[in-house]
Amino acid sequence: MTSLLPAQQETLRQLSELWRDTPFVLIGANALALQMDLQWRQTNDLDFLVSIALEDYPAGLGDLPG
Repeated sequence: MTSLLPAQQETLRQLSELWRDTPFVLIGANALALQMDLQWRQTNDLDFLVSIALEDYPAGLGDLPG
C-alpha cells in the first residue's frame, strides 16, 4: 500500500492547522498513488490546490519550515 512519507504527512497536518476552515486538494503523483495504490513512482514533493482569500495569505505560511 502506498503511503505518504512522515515529512509529507507533517506538512499536510501543518497546512490543515494553518487554514483550518479551508479545504485543499492533493493533486499530482502522490494523489494518484494514494487513490490507485500505485507503486510506480516515489516523489518527495506535494502538489495541492488551495483557494483562500488574498487577505488570508500567507497566514503564517512563512513561519513553517521549508
